[in-house]
Amino acid sequence: GYTNWYQRYVSMASPNQFLFGDDGKPMINSEQGIAATNEYVASLAHHSPDAISWGWPEQYGNFAKGGAAMTCAFSNLPKFLDNAGNKDSAVTGKIGSMLPPGREIDGKLISRSVLWFSLTGMVSSQSKNQEVAYLLLQWLGSARIYAWMSANPGGYLDPFRLSDFSDPLVRQTYHAYHMDVVRETVARTVPTINYPGATAFHNALDENLMAALTKAKTSEQAMADTEAEWKKIVRRTGEDKLLEAIKTNKEAWPTVLDPIV
Repeated sequence: GYTNWYQRYVSMASPNQFLFGDDGKPMINSEQGIAATNEYVASLAHHSPDAISWGWPEQYGNFAKGGAAMTCAFSNLPKFLDNAGNKDSAVTGKIGSMLPPGREIDGKLISRSVLWFSLTGMVSSQSKNQEVAYLLLQWLGSARIYAWMSANPGGYLDPFRLSDFSDPLVRQTYHAYHMDVVRETVARTVPTINYPGATAFHNALDENLMAALTKAKTSEQAMADTEAEWKKIVRRTGEDKLLEAIKTNKEAWPTVLDPIV
C-alpha cells in the first residue's frame, strides 16, 4: 500500500523529506515526490500479478507459502508465520528481519520506516462510567499487562515500548531477532499525518497512487492532482488550525543518520 510510497518519499532528503512545509503548503508535487512515485510504480514489477488488489491477509498468506522473498509488513508477521504451531507456513525458521534499505545522501544512509496511527483506546464523552473506563485503559496500558497481551500467541496488540521489546515473553513470541530490529526501526520511524483532515489527505494520495499504478496517470500528474486535493483539504480544514499541528508533527520525525558500510 501507500505506506511503501511513504518510506520512499520521506527518505528523499536528509534528515527527512517532509510532506508539508512550515507554511502549510504540500511538498509532494516535487522532484522528490515524482521520483518516489516512479519507484513505487516500478516496484509493481516485482510483486505478484494481482498484488495491487491485496490487503494484508493476502500478503501474509502469500509470504507464508514462499510467494515472496521480501516484504514490508506489520511487526507481527514473524509472530504468526515464523511459528512452529502454524502448519500452513512454509517459512518457519527461514524469516529474517532488517532495517529499511534507505538511500545515500551526503555521505550518510537515510533509512526510514513509517508509524501508522491506528487503534486507540478512548473514553466516550457519553459514558456513564468515565473514570472506571479510564482506569481500565490505564491498567491495560501498563507495562506488564500490555506486554502480556502482546505476547499472547493469538493477541492483536503489537509491542511498541522499550519495555515491550525487552520483555521475555514478547521476545519469545515475536522472536528476539525481530524485536531488536523493531527497536532500532522505531528510532528511524516517521509519523504519518495525524492532524485534522488525515483521512482525506490519505484518501487523495491513495487514489492518485492507484491511478499511477494502473497507468491511468503519469507520476507527474498523480502528484500534481494530489497536491491540488491537499490544498483544498487545507483550505476546508483551516490553514491556521493545521499550521501548528504540522509543526508539532515534525518534531516527532527522526534525525538518525546511519553510516554507509
